[in-house]
Amino acid sequence: MYRGTQKISNVKDFGAVGDGIKDDTQAIQDAIDSLYEFPVLHANNTSEMSKEGGVVYFPAGSYKVTKTIYINKAGVLLAGAESLPTVITPTGKLVNGELIFEGQESGKPVFEFAYFDGVNNTGNRSFIRNIGMSNLTFNLKFVNKVTTIRILRPYDLCVFKNLMFFNIRGTAIQAVSDLENSVFPAQGLGQGLILRDIHIDNSGSAQKNYTKFSADKGRAEDATAPVIHLENLNESSLTNVKIIACGKKADSEGKIIETNNLGTIAHAERNAVILQGCQGITIRECAFTQVSKAAILIQRGVYGKQIDSKYHFIQSNTFEEITETGITLDGGAGGFAGGKREGVSQITISENRFLGNSTPRYDYWMDNCNLIVIKDRAKVYIGHNATNSTIHAVDLNNSSNDYKITDNGKRTTIMGKEYEYENGHLMNYDAYTFHTRLKADRLTIPIIDKDDLYQSDRKVTEGDIALVKVENEVEKKIAVLRSAASGSLKWTYIDGGDIFSGGIRNVNEYWPGDRKVTGSFEGDVELFKVTASFSDKPDLVQTGGRLLENNAFEIDFSVADFSKCTSMVIQAFDIARNLLNEREVPIFSRKPGQIMEISNHYIRNTIIYGSLLGDIKKFRLLGETADGVVTEISLGGTVDTVKGTFQYYLNQPTSFYENHTLFIEPLDEYGIVSGERVRVPVVAEGNLSVATFKRGDRNLTGTFENIHRLELFVASTNTVTRGGTLVADEKLPNKGTFSFYAISVIPNIDKSNEYYLRGYDAKNNKIAEVDLFLRKE
Repeated sequence: MYRGTQKISNVKDFGAVGDGIKDDTQAIQDAIDSLYEFPVLHANNTSEMSKEGGVVYFPAGSYKVTKTIYINKAGVLLAGAESLPTVITPTGKLVNGELIFEGQESGKPVFEFAYFDGVNNTGNRSFIRNIGMSNLTFNLKFVNKVTTIRILRPYDLCVFKNLMFFNIRGTAIQAVSDLENSVFPAQGLGQGLILRDIHIDNSGSAQKNYTKFSADKGRAEDATAPVIHLENLNESSLTNVKIIACGKKADSEGKIIETNNLGTIAHAERNAVILQGCQGITIRECAFTQVSKAAILIQRGVYGKQIDSKYHFIQSNTFEEITETGITLDGGAGGFAGGKREGVSQITISENRFLGNSTPRYDYWMDNCNLIVIKDRAKVYIGHNATNSTIHAVDLNNSSNDYKITDNGKRTTIMGKEYEYENGHLMNYDAYTFHTRLKADRLTIPIIDKDDLYQSDRKVTEGDIALVKVENEVEKKIAVLRSAASGSLKWTYIDGGDIFSGGIRNVNEYWPGDRKVTGSFEGDVELFKVTASFSDKPDLVQTGGRLLENNAFEIDFSVADFSKCTSMVIQAFDIARNLLNEREVPIFSRKPGQIMEISNHYIRNTIIYGSLLGDIKKFRLLGETADGVVTEISLGGTVDTVKGTFQYYLNQPTSFYENHTLFIEPLDEYGIVSGERVRVPVVAEGNLSVATFKRGDRNLTGTFENIHRLELFVASTNTVTRGGTLVADEKLPNKGTFSFYAISVIPNIDKSNEYYLRGYDAKNNKIAEVDLFLRKE
């Protein structure tokens, strides 16, 4: 069949069945051999070249292949009806548990494009042109490791497109200048190979419950050969080539390994693309996934006459789940340092992206190379034998400890945005940074006004140099941006003198009621920071302040409770937040209050009572031990400003009073001491004082302290009479006056040790007793 002058051979016309069972190898080979030979050696008219080759057509089906199929004619295209329905299924023989193709583990390809003579040796010409494959799928589940397509010295118009590869542990496409056993008599090279719209699956047939052909483990880990191997090939391209693993880790039987019912991504131990001694290769809009070696490896030549691998363009590709590097450039051991020229040079890499959870340490790794240009947001390693590298980075670092570019090379130029950190905080300046060694004939230093040195829109970096212009001064001085002792960056004159100076001259006494710290300053003060430290809570810090006329300043500062303030400091800073000086803030001490009286505190009572004068809002209770150590026990107290009294709750065991002398210290509303501390009188018993009485009186009267009830006791009859009225003092309710009705008893009191008036506390403990005979007139 012909299409114009082009012959088309249908493989089914030569006996191919396409059922996946019958061996179609010979039928396919016969269809290829039926096409015209290249007659250029036998004709005087170059128009005879139009008769060369033709199309081998594969209708939809599955074609079993057991031996290498040779294409030894130029102009031959192998084309299927459509990619997925048209499947080539290479099949090997089981040898020692491995499916071996044509008796060799990796030496024989499935399809080989090359000029051969009748006995399969290379013919007079050393290249093959105008060849290709399209609309075919290759399923290699019935072979172990084999090269699917091998092209020896392709030369122009070699187009392989719309191809799909599944379960491939060997190499999908290999285009090389020679083989290890040198089938060509002289070194050569190839060119003009186009790989386009190709999907290559590392190995994806492993299953959770394994039911496949026993020799096909379907494990991505078993795929170790490079997917695409190009050697000594020029002016060629890979476009929209997808090399994908899409596999999970599997055991030796091919069953997916699960943890908590989840599989783990498997990474094939292979390179996706290897370029050796190639020149002018473009790789763009491709994808490389789940490999544990460099996805793209570029090296010096091996078999052909070209040593250097150079003039490559790699851009707009996707790298996902790559564990080593996206691209490795390595011209080989020795390189520049060994007296050899670099094996890899003049390569441009740009605008690629990296995805996935498995992040490589470096996206790009280079050594033994020259004139490499990278324009990308990526992590880059530059080795000791890499020379003249240029890195156009979007940003040079991610954090203060995570620099994205490691440079050990020679004459490297690195350009990009570098984030600067100060004390762990990002200083987000917007500037472009150059990392390189500069040799200049003359250097012009910018003149900058002193007040503009720290402009917010200007990025500053340690080592910046400027000529500083100071107002009212004619001479301009060289200034350098250096690290200060505090770790911040500070402009200083080149001789070390400070450009910005001054500070706080004095600080006025601070009273919390004023709610601001005031004082005077001099020089280049821009703002202030006040820090109050406390023994019971974190520091209170306020930054800001206002500069007033006559070099005065003020900064708002207020706090609700100053009772445990241990120190207060104010600091002055210049415009760049560099510390100029600091001063202690004196706290205004005034004592407008006074504790007038504290009632005797009975050790079993829970309230301390007292009276006061002045501005007292609360109290601090202090305890002093026998060795003179004073500690704070508590803060509290309730003040009745109308009555001028206070109460302080204290609940301690009686043993506490044996080891402490108590003091109460008055405080104002800010917790500042506002009067002298006063000792708390502590007693272990109450007090009754009976007024003198005579025979005709009706009542016993007197005063009490810390008494809750009274009783009259007659010793001779051992009788007790409870009664009496206690009238508490209005200000100090733990004491007052009493009256006890005793008209029937008073006439009988005629001797001592017979009649007693007793007082009891709230828990019915007798704490006071008076012999009434001693009070009778």
